[in-house]
Amino acid sequence: MKDLNALGQYITELILKDQRIAGNCNEAARLAGVSAAELFSLRHNKRQKPNPNIMFKLSQTLSGDYERMLTLAGYLKEINKESVT
Repeated sequence: MKDLNALGQYITELILKDQRIAGNCNEAARLAGVSAAELFSLRHNKRQKPNPNIMFKLSQTLSGDYERMLTLAGYLKEINKESVT
């Protein structure tokens, strides 16, 4: 299920938790190798179909969960892990 609000919130949380950047979004974008405008668009739900490559770069830079980002963006379906056992 696509939840771009949750995706934006998750990315914002990662930025705030990263002590190297101290909540600085421009620094997060620079370290990830993405534009500050693209990061702004993701954080503020301006992208209907976020680019998986950009989410990958952010997940690597900010120590985030790439699979969670893909799920929130609607690329993957969330699996109920309890029913898989």
